[in-house]
Amino acid sequence: MPRVRRHMPQLDSLRAIAVSLVLFQHFGGVEWPMLNGRIGVILFFILSGFLITGILLDSRSAAGEAGSAAVSVLPRFYVRRFLRIVPAFYAVLAVTYMARIGDVTHYVAWHMAYLSNVLFCIQGVWPKTTSHLWSLAVEEQFYLAWPLVVLFVPYRRLFAVTAALVVAGPAARLVVQSVSQNVIAPYVLPICVLDSFGLGAALACAFRQPIGSGRLLRIGSIAAAAACALIFALLSWWGWNGRLRVTVSDTLIAVMLLPLIAAAAEGVPGVAGRMLGARPLRYVGRVSYGIYLWHLFVPALFFEIVHRLSGSDLAWNRAALAGAWTVVTLAISALSWHLFETPINRLKRYIPYVAAPARRGSGTGAASSPLVRG
Repeated sequence: MPRVRRHMPQLDSLRAIAVSLVLFQHFGGVEWPMLNGRIGVILFFILSGFLITGILLDSRSAAGEAGSAAVSVLPRFYVRRFLRIVPAFYAVLAVTYMARIGDVTHYVAWHMAYLSNVLFCIQGVWPKTTSHLWSLAVEEQFYLAWPLVVLFVPYRRLFAVTAALVVAGPAARLVVQSVSQNVIAPYVLPICVLDSFGLGAALACAFRQPIGSGRLLRIGSIAAAAACALIFALLSWWGWNGRLRVTVSDTLIAVMLLPLIAAAAEGVPGVAGRMLGARPLRYVGRVSYGIYLWHLFVPALFFEIVHRLSGSDLAWNRAALAGAWTVVTLAISALSWHLFETPINRLKRYIPYVAAPARRGSGTGAASSPLVRG
């Protein structure tokens, strides 16, 4: 299996773009057909499918080279994911629970169990301050299940499995709409977003093919993106049928985003590359997890603090509020990254995905000399 470079800085910029789309909708109150928070979430899902699948494929390969079973990767993967995701998530829940944010305090057990998406399906409504947690729940559910597939399905069948995921997403959305009137379920159930994860996973598989076939697959992704853009434009011009839009729009958008991720992973040259490589943009991408975690809680906390300090609710225009919320969210996320998340993430250096093989006469495995860090 060809080696793939680990450091792909332009992907951080794509994370920044994704979270900016979410803020644009939630703070600015603007939702345009090709500029909205849903597209940002789809971009996050594709990136997750691409990066996690790549890490697992490389770890599986390294385990084989070290003479270890693929199953040995599994606990290490879960521990590293836990360190990256769970402490920051639980810290946000703890702060908002103590601040008595209603959407958290009433349903904190659901959120702690990463079942927010299931809760919203049961309720049938989008809550005001916790609606964004559905995507974090879906990502965690993906992280729990997908490694079992990547580590144990034969290499030659993995691409077919990813193709099945791409088909399963819109098929599930169609079925869910057919059997239920629940307007939330087609958007938040894990089976209904498999197409985005599957496309990212397929791209990771393509990157690890021999140079000729991998390049052919990436060229194919550009052609598919162009075809999906044309279909999307035509359907928008003719007028979307409600059921058809829910069924296929996410898939069309995900395919259109795929070449962007492929290009950023390889490194975009020229002016566009310099823009994607800009340090401020990459920094926002680096702290994007915290931004996403905090952003809908910031307005609630903001108004609560203003009310307590002034005794009344001040009248702010939407633009001023959006600007204030953005600045506060960025500040909190930066503090979280440097003071909380980074120290915890440093623990991952002691838990490589694959332990180095034991050296003769050492008496122990050389676990401190990792084969795959990721």
